[in-house]
Amino acid sequence: MCTSIISRGDRILIGMNFDNNGMKYTAKITEPGVYTVLVDAGFGKYPSFGVRADGTFANNLIVDSNGKGEYRRPSKYVTTTTKLVSDVLSGKIASEEIGTYLDSGITVVNTPAYSTHNMITDHKGNVWIVEPGRGIRFSPCKESAYCILTNVSALEAPLDCERARTAKTMLDEKPNPDVSDLFGILSAVSQSGEWETQLSMVYDVCARRLYTCTERQFDAIEQLAL
Repeated sequence: MCTSIISRGDRILIGMNFDNNGMKYTAKITEPGVYTVLVDAGFGKYPSFGVRADGTFANNLIVDSNGKGEYRRPSKYVTTTTKLVSDVLSGKIASEEIGTYLDSGITVVNTPAYSTHNMITDHKGNVWIVEPGRGIRFSPCKESAYCILTNVSALEAPLDCERARTAKTMLDEKPNPDVSDLFGILSAVSQSGEWETQLSMVYDVCARRLYTCTERQFDAIEQLAL
């Protein structure tokens, strides 16, 4: 599965482990200043996660269904988790408008045959956790030093996951991590087996610099300016 972290200490850093079970994926600059990882689950390529140069981030992580939030046809009042991520990364929903959009009465539902939830951050470090059928949690940038999202509901049982507990312990011990520190946390929560960590990234919002590595090769980190 996957782990995402936003550190909001002295600087804003966004970290993500992409854990994959064999689906085809592509990581690329999808448009100027936008890095996106697209996954092909058998019905076309859709964004799993990505980050804009200004620090806007969005992801779409698998989570157990609570029996609600099932797919409904998108409309003026209904959107899907996948479209939400796409609209945030494309800029259709501007960074400064994320909160207004999610507070507008829009209902976010799952795509057919999947149950997922989203971590969305704006360029200031504000975070929204969107869970179809469960609700939306807003965490303003000054509320806490970090936010973590794995594949367990953040609204119902945020620490009912070993990866989340490990990341929390390490972040509590170092509340102002640098890029190397955050990669250390991603390494500690990386996985092998059925769901293998195939790509890890850290984005330094202030420096507008993206750091990535593949296949848990945390000693072979590449840099990219957005």
